[in-house]
Amino acid sequence: MKPHYYIVSLMLLPCFFFHSNAEAQNIRGDTIYVDVNKVVRVVFPSSPGKAELLPDDSLEGLYEVNDMGGNALSILAKKAGSNQYLEVTEGGRKHLFILSYKEGSPARSFDLSTKGKIKDRIAIVKKNVSKALVEADGLYKQAQKNMLDEALWKTVKARYSGLDMVVVDPKDVNFVKSRLEEIDKQLQVIDIDNKYRQALDKGNSYFSQKKFDSANKAYQQALEFHPADALAKKNIHLTDSAWAKVFIDKGDVAFNAKRYVDAMTNYQAALSTMAGDHSADYPSLQDKINQVKILAAPDIYKTQKKIGDDAVKANDIKAARKAYDAALSVMPGDKYITAQLEKVKVKEQEIEQDDQKEAEYQSILASAKELADKASDAQGYDLAIKEYQRALAKFKDRKYPAKRINELNKLKEIAKAH
Repeated sequence: MKPHYYIVSLMLLPCFFFHSNAEAQNIRGDTIYVDVNKVVRVVFPSSPGKAELLPDDSLEGLYEVNDMGGNALSILAKKAGSNQYLEVTEGGRKHLFILSYKEGSPARSFDLSTKGKIKDRIAIVKKNVSKALVEADGLYKQAQKNMLDEALWKTVKARYSGLDMVVVDPKDVNFVKSRLEEIDKQLQVIDIDNKYRQALDKGNSYFSQKKFDSANKAYQQALEFHPADALAKKNIHLTDSAWAKVFIDKGDVAFNAKRYVDAMTNYQAALSTMAGDHSADYPSLQDKINQVKILAAPDIYKTQKKIGDDAVKANDIKAARKAYDAALSVMPGDKYITAQLEKVKVKEQEIEQDDQKEAEYQSILASAKELADKASDAQGYDLAIKEYQRALAKFKDRKYPAKRINELNKLKEIAKAH
């Protein structure tokens, strides 16, 4: 018999695996220790029909299994490596062994040649399962005292995952599954906490480099992981305050140099940075904005007026509207700006009408195309032609509707001829 070789990466607890669906005469989880080139012989009540090393390509070639005849298999290790499953089917039974490399392990023979001997081996495995449950419970209790120890919780999960494959008593099955669900929830908590701490550390690093925008984003991310976290909120507040101070200082320098527009830009940036309840950190900021707004008004007006006039010349009505509104905000009631805004309003209405007309045109074209695609006789082509004529009436200079009308008239004549 040439066995199929597959490998698994799961590290197994030695000598206690017993499949949850195992029958009374199935050995599930007996560990066989093997050294390199030291053949271990296993004898069964009947000839094995199949022997498979279960899948995991990363462990391929660690063990070799061969049919020795006489109801026996030979097993040997090719090189040192991890544990892996060997599943053997014989006499209506399906056995699951764990092959484990152990240096110095001798060549020997396991006699499982009768149902009685198989039954004795199963009893040993069951005892080891009970022992493993107790050991896993001890690890679990240790992990409960170290709730954020990710490595320990992963070890506990590995133990219970192994037990999930071997327990047979319904009570034990439910208990193990319940523990695994609880462990997964705790690992999720740990994962979230790790991401929270990573975000905090990133924020602290950015803060120390005075990269306040990046620091703020990192602290906001930390707050997403722990929405009620006081430390993240405190750090956001400190970052906003420090960030605002940078803008305020720049604004003060510009103000002293009589660059009032720059000063107002920086003061407003500071105020925006301290949105919400943070504005109390700098109570004089609003006074600075009010003062500089008056001083900056002439320059703002002049600048925005020029931007608006240039935009009108370029037919950029949206930009013109924005600039003139800005100019009017610092010089309310200005006659020139008010008049320009009236012209802009007229242009905006024209644009809106043109957009509506274009939308109607496109809708008619879509209807015409649908009718043309369905047309198969003269009457059908007539309906499509009329729709294209409607589209042409909207924009007489558009060439596409005229082209389609010409094409459809030809098809219409062909349809008539047939």
